Amino acid sequence: MPFDKKLLKQLTSSDPQQRRKAVVGLANSKDPAAIPPLIDTSRNDPDEKVRALAEKAAAHLRTLAPNRDTPEPGGQASPFISEKPVKVPPKDIATARSYMDDALSMQINKETGKATRSLAKALQTNPNLKTDSYFLGLAASILNVQNDEAIAMLVSGEQRGEFIRKVDSSKVQLKREEHYAKTDELTWVSVGFDLAVFAAIIIVITFLTPIITTQLVQRLVTSQAAMEMEKLEQEAVRLPPELKLDAIQQIGPGTFLISGVVAGLLSTVGFFIQGGLIHLVATKLFKGNGTMRYMMCQITPYFSYMYAVFFVWFCIILLMITSGLAIPGLLCMAIFTLASLVVFIFKPAGRIGQAYDFGVGKGCLSMFIANFLVAIIPSIISFVIGQSVMSSLMTSLGLS
Repeated sequence: MPFDKKLLKQLTSSDPQQRRKAVVGLANSKDPAAIPPLIDTSRNDPDEKVRALAEKAAAHLRTLAPNRDTPEPGGQASPFISEKPVKVPPKDIATARSYMDDALSMQINKETGKATRSLAKALQTNPNLKTDSYFLGLAASILNVQNDEAIAMLVSGEQRGEFIRKVDSSKVQLKREEHYAKTDELTWVSVGFDLAVFAAIIIVITFLTPIITTQLVQRLVTSQAAMEMEKLEQEAVRLPPELKLDAIQQIGPGTFLISGVVAGLLSTVGFFIQGGLIHLVATKLFKGNGTMRYMMCQITPYFSYMYAVFFVWFCIILLMITSGLAIPGLLCMAIFTLASLVVFIFKPAGRIGQAYDFGVGKGCLSMFIANFLVAIIPSIISFVIGQSVMSSLMTSLGLS
């Protein structure tokens, strides 16, 4: 059927998705006149995926006979031409044709297994398609075999199933290879930069936390000290009047900065070790497909950003509590706690699952197991060292 001229205009859309739909529409039209614009799109479209899709669509249209009532080009007639036609209701003919249209769209989208199933449904619905040159050309193109072999594969459930299994297996393997190639692009330099940013944020947070907290709490102490007793009793948060913050305020900024640097370095080293354990669990236990570099580049910037956001959020909550808005502040603190579970557990698990191509569930398990190992390994090491020291001591005292 002639294609809709609007599709040509759609091919020039600035939206790649719209151009992709136009390519599929031209391919579904089965009109040879759509080949030139598809070739032009395959050569000149700015989007690589659209170019590849247009090239595939043009190739499919070339394989289709311009006249469905004549044999295919090259003189290859249907091997079932002598079979007596079966009476098929018009409704079934239309249904079979829609299955063929679906098969073409699926093949253009590189879904060969689904396209094969649609062709089988079309043939079951309309057995006369065995002698239809368009159907034979489409089946031969999708199954990559001769006409008689294509029909035999579509009729035989066993052969069709074996072909689909091979195609799906190849597709899974290709997807895994593409995913690994993507994960292998990033270098350790990228990881190092992300970890440096992570350490800097931890240093800043550790440095500012005692300063900001002390100032705000001192503000609340001073404010409550000036209140009348009756009004003070109505306060949701009351601090003891004898609370003194002088000792903390006397600590110089240099001490806080040193504490921040130490905390930043230790946190970064611990985070890196945790990442290594996550990688081991994800690849060895759950057979994930990915690299530690890619995973670290997925979660490190995320944690850096969220730590900064939550620190600002915490400061706002503390400001609310120390400014007479204790109840709203405490409610925000409850939301803060719940949000922490989502932000620091489930979201990173999703990123880990994406990095290793095995979903959120295994990503969550990988993170939990790694956290458990991080917690228990130091205890095991301490226990072993303690036992060795105790054994040496007992030996030296002649008690063993």
